[in-house]
Amino acid sequence: MKIKVKQKHIDLAPKLFSKGVNAKECCPISCAVQDKFPDKLVSVGWISSPQYENKMFHESFYISVTDPENDYEEIIKDNSISNIEDCSRFAEKYDNGEKVKPFEFKIEEKQ
Repeated sequence: MKIKVKQKHIDLAPKLFSKGVNAKECCPISCAVQDKFPDKLVSVGWISSPQYENKMFHESFYISVTDPENDYEEIIKDNSISNIEDCSRFAEKYDNGEKVKPFEFKIEEKQ
């Protein structure tokens, strides 16, 4: 499934954050994924766990899609996101207040 992070997502994210939405749920990447999974819980960010401290920065980045009506079962598999490094770089730039541009990536849904 192709995910397109569009300018509308980049513009929407700070509005959601200013309304008190959790930062992991209002990143432009999260907004774009939410468009494809409107009834699911979407979260993005970096895992802060000792097991990731010696990993490359992008290796601790995650995009989580869970089903709140099915005991929060994961909808996407580990390693099912293409260009995770690009996603991590985009999120880092966005979080640092740098200008970001729309981009695309793919998610394989769990079968």
